[in-house]
Amino acid sequence: MIHILPLVFILLSSASCSFVQHGSVGGGNYSHYIINEPEAFTLKLYSFKGDADLYVSESIRYPTFELDEHSFQSVTCGVDSLFIDDSVSRPIYVGVYGHPNHALSNFVLELSSKSDSGRDKRRESLFLFGDSGPHTWVLNNIVYFTKMNGIEILNFLCETILDILSL
Repeated sequence: MIHILPLVFILLSSASCSFVQHGSVGGGNYSHYIINEPEAFTLKLYSFKGDADLYVSESIRYPTFELDEHSFQSVTCGVDSLFIDDSVSRPIYVGVYGHPNHALSNFVLELSSKSDSGRDKRRESLFLFGDSGPHTWVLNNIVYFTKMNGIEILNFLCETILDILSL
């Protein structure tokens, strides 16, 4: 089952940016994402409850833990982290897998990249795919697909920012 969740953009400084996705995945299930970031970036997965694992593919739209269905993986019991350099073909397909030993895994998926602050470029880096929600949001040239309305988005943003600040 694929869930549509909101995306949050946080500007860390003029030379770096971070995209943060807060979500949950059931044991034995996946949440999938597409990343179109042209520059090198680091993808980190923080599991707060349960144990979520990270699988990435250059060619398979729905990467899994099967050896021939992902290009990169990070499957620790702590923070999972992958560095994807700019030589890896785009788009990048991401699967967040909920370990079956846990009924539910709560996670934060963070994409961090350093960018040339002198360039003005369109950023459409992190997207969810699956069933399209009734709302599409655009903020700072980033497209957000969600089933949440405006009030729900604001509440989620406040909760997520508080969660991040408490890290």
